[in-house]
Amino acid sequence: MVKDLEHPIEVPVGKATLGRIMNVLGQPVDMKGDIGEEERWAIHRAAPSYERGCQASQELLETGIKVIDLMCPFAKGR
Repeated sequence: MVKDLEHPIEVPVGKATLGRIMNVLGQPVDMKGDIGEEERWAIHRAAPSYERGCQASQELLETGIKVIDLMCPFAKGR
C-alpha cells in the first residue's frame, strides 16, 4: 500500500542520530529505542553553499595507477 504524506520525506538530524541505523522514513531499526530527534530535514534540499573560502583544487592526486590517473584524474583535497 502506498500512502501520500503530502510533504517530502523527512529524516531526523542532529547529534542524537549519530551512530544510529534508520530506515528511509527516519524510524530507528537498531533496537536502541527512540531517537529523540531535535529536528527533521527533508531529504531533497538545496546543496550547501561553499562561500566560506573553499576553492577548487588545481593540484591532481596521483594514485600511482596509470590507467586511473589518465582516465579519471582526481583533484587533491585539503
